Amino acid sequence: MTRDVKLVQEGEKLTVTMKDRRGNEITAQGTVKGNKIEWFMTHSTPRGEMKVVCKGKVEGDTMK
Repeated sequence: MTRDVKLVQEGEKLTVTMKDRRGNEITAQGTVKGNKIEWFMTHSTPRGEMKVVCKGKVEGDTMK
C-alpha cells in the first residue's frame, strides 16, 4: 500500500499527516531521535481498535 505522507518535525516531536483509503485525513504523533523515526496511528475496526506502528531510519536524504 502506498500513501502520500507529510512529516513536520519540531525538535524531537513529529507530526504525520496522510489520507486513508476513503480520503479522510489522519494525523499521527511520533518522535525523531538521532536518525530513528517512529510514529503510530490507532484505527477503529469492527473487531476493535488496531494500533499501527511505523519505524524507520533517516540516512542522508533517504528514509527507510
